[in-house]
Amino acid sequence: MILLLMAAIAAGWWLSGQQSAGSRSLLWQGRMDTQCQLDKQSCSLQAPQGRIRMQIVPRPIAVMQPLQIKIETDIGKIKNIRVEISGLNMDMGTLPFLLSRQSGQTYQGKAMLPVCSNQRMHWQARVYMETAEGLLLA
Repeated sequence: MILLLMAAIAAGWWLSGQQSAGSRSLLWQGRMDTQCQLDKQSCSLQAPQGRIRMQIVPRPIAVMQPLQIKIETDIGKIKNIRVEISGLNMDMGTLPFLLSRQSGQTYQGKAMLPVCSNQRMHWQARVYMETAEGLLLA
């Protein structure tokens, strides 16, 4: 019951984020180095607006364990940051996590990956940064 309620709240938040993201103009879309593995190190990307650095701890990343997502950036005027995690080798849905500003240009949020029936699951994280000028995707 609690799990169902949490899923409904997350779905509502995600849908509202999709609507607001859809109305924002896309300023830039880039990809972090596909060789960078967040379970082993931090990953960085240079956007025209500034640098984005992401890390997930603790390492190694394990399913059904609390995780901390941290993004550091020098991009100014950020309204919100959302990280969406999805499975690459099996559809597990999209898991949205809202990050909150900690200090300066550092944002953090909590996450947890679900259990999968595959022996080895590969995940992808997408970063949505909403600024006053529009949306940045990484």
